[in-house]
Amino acid sequence: MSPKTKKNSFASPGKDKPLRIGLRLVVLAALGFGLLIPALMIGILVQERKMRQAEVIAEVAEKWCGGIQHVSGPLISIPYMEMHKEDNRIIKTIMHANFLPDTLQVKGTLEPEVRYRGIFKVILYKAKLEISGTFSRPSLAELKVPEGSAYWEDCRLLIGVQNIKGIRDFKTVDWNGRALDIEAGVDNNPAIPYGVSARLPDVRKMKAGTFSCVLYLDGHDALYITPAGHETQVVLQSPWTDPSFKGDHLPATRRIDKSGFSAEWKVQSLNRGYPQQWIGVNHDFQNSGLGVGLYESVDHYQKVSRTLKYAVMFIFLTFLTLFVIEIMNLGRIRLMHPIQYLIVGAALVVFYTLLLALSEHIGFTAAYILATLGIVGMVAGYTRSLFSDLRFVLLVSGLLLALYSYLYFILNLEDYALLAGSLGLFTILALVMYLTRKVDWYNLSAAGTIGTQY
Repeated sequence: MSPKTKKNSFASPGKDKPLRIGLRLVVLAALGFGLLIPALMIGILVQERKMRQAEVIAEVAEKWCGGIQHVSGPLISIPYMEMHKEDNRIIKTIMHANFLPDTLQVKGTLEPEVRYRGIFKVILYKAKLEISGTFSRPSLAELKVPEGSAYWEDCRLLIGVQNIKGIRDFKTVDWNGRALDIEAGVDNNPAIPYGVSARLPDVRKMKAGTFSCVLYLDGHDALYITPAGHETQVVLQSPWTDPSFKGDHLPATRRIDKSGFSAEWKVQSLNRGYPQQWIGVNHDFQNSGLGVGLYESVDHYQKVSRTLKYAVMFIFLTFLTLFVIEIMNLGRIRLMHPIQYLIVGAALVVFYTLLLALSEHIGFTAAYILATLGIVGMVAGYTRSLFSDLRFVLLVSGLLLALYSYLYFILNLEDYALLAGSLGLFTILALVMYLTRKVDWYNLSAAGTIGTQY
């Protein structure tokens, strides 16, 4: 076939033309999917950085207070001697009868404190807990324990603190108007594995007991309170604006605004899984708790991870825009080579590395703006050298700016992100269908068709 005949075969519609257009689309699709590999690698890098952040947070929290705090009790612990016969021998065992208060009130404030280890942020808090309530006289008879077997002189008031390392100040507890010294340890009572205690006077003779104390506690992430009373009321407040209410019970009332939050819980003994009195370890009441966490709604690693999920949309929509510009202006502009598409796609992928690196130092919003301006400017400058018409450059740049702006809007929606993203994709598809509705894919008018670029 002569060169002249070969040229005419491309200039007229034929069976090979749609195949060449299809081939170009296949190549562009392959490039797009290939660019998802480095995007996936960036996602792995984000997870590695997030794991490193978790390690740093755990290390700082361990040194600060030991971890999350859970305050249990108080309860009255009465040790007694239990004897049983085994192999013709009398076995003596020290047991503990545990009695919970009739009423328990806890009023607490949490002052958040943000610390940094290198580039990583750690959320800590200082808590002040005002604890008060009342006890009835403990009745060993109801537990079928002989009063003569009790060690009344060793009766203690136990208060559980999960990480005693975080106790900042806790010296005395007021018991019926008398100040009792706080001691470390819980007298080997399995009901509360960690905490402090105070020796109680005249428990055998008491008719009722009232108590009050103030506990200053350092903690990390969350604070839990065990609803130990027959009637328990807990009020917690803090200037932190993003609380996460945790545990077995949600607050009865709560307020969250720009000044912080306050929440109140009211729990009855019927709402729990353990009674007011028991022996030994029959009931691990520490598994029951209510509380609040100082929650950071979305940190920059989560936002970068969410941004990466839209990488496929950015790459393919950018490629689609360039491709539509080409097919609608055949013969008037120079077609892009697949390598040039690859370079543009690589710039879109670099956006995520810039976003990750910058967000660790200047925050997500500022990093997002700088990375967007940098990548859009780079793509605009590159496409300006490809297209002589400035309108095409503005079209590509405008599309990228619109996509990045819309993505930032979606990232901050949280609850409605899926809906907004779906509506956005629907709108984009409708726009593409409208713009290409009159394109004759079998009879593209161009002296040199798409196939000639390969």
